[in-house]
This record gives sequence, C-alpha cells and structure tokens, in this order.
Amino acid sequence: MTTTTQSLQTSEMIELQALVLEECAVKRGDATNADAGNVDSDFNIHPSYSEGDLRFLVQSSHDFHNADGELIVTIDVSFSAWYRVRGQADLSESFLQGYVNNSLMRQVIPFVREFLANMTNRLGIETFYLPLFVRTGAIEAGDSIENGPTDKPE
Repeated sequence: MTTTTQSLQTSEMIELQALVLEECAVKRGDATNADAGNVDSDFNIHPSYSEGDLRFLVQSSHDFHNADGELIVTIDVSFSAWYRVRGQADLSESFLQGYVNNSLMRQVIPFVREFLANMTNRLGIETFYLPLFVRTGAIEAGDSIENGPTDKPE
C-alpha cells in the first residue's frame, strides 16, 4: 500500500466532532489614525492525542497596521478542533503535517475569517476579510502529538 493511499484511508478515519473558540484578545496599538494599511497574520498549530481523541489548537495572531505602518490593533484568536479517531489511524508527524495543510486549515479558516471580520467591524476600523486561501499552518517545533493540551469541550 502506498503512503498516499494510507494517508487517504487515515483521513477517512478522522471525524470532526467540535470546533470551539478557546481564546481571543484584542490589543490596541499606538497608531494615530486607522487608515487602512496592511495586515500581518501568523498561524501556529499544536496537536494532541488521547484515547481516540485528536485535538488541534489553532492559534492565530493578526497585526493591523495603518497606511503609515503604525500598529492599529493586534487580534489574537485560538480555536480548538476536536476529532474522533476510529480504528488504527496513522498519526505520524508527516501525516499530521499533511492533514494540517490539506484538511484542518480548510475547516478552521472560515471561522477565523468570520471572527476577524466581525471584530474589525465592531472596532470601527476597515472591515478585514481574511483571504479564502491563507498560508498553511505549521505544527510548532518541539510539539509532539503526546504533549499537547487534552481538555475536551463540555
């Protein structure tokens, strides 16, 4: 059996159970105006596994700068994606990174996009819409599947 075939079969053994907003923070910058400028975004993913439950903590940080390059606001948001793993799934690091790039980000990004659009609208700055396709996330260096957070949503 090829690695691609194994990965496809493993993907079918993972079923999304819940997507939960874990944390959000808004920090005001020192900008003197809120004229639209650019946004710098960063995504980090922390996986964990416990007794058939796979969790990805997706943390993202977004720095909104005005046209002069001054920081208007930083918005940090974290979502947990909880999955049920059926059978003997291959949860190797290479599989997890592929899953992050091909499936996880497609499931989580719409929620991050909606959150950012709502927050920027409420803050009175130009509404920001995250692009449909963003740079893929990366599993944090040193984060193994065994040492991530394991608290389940209620």
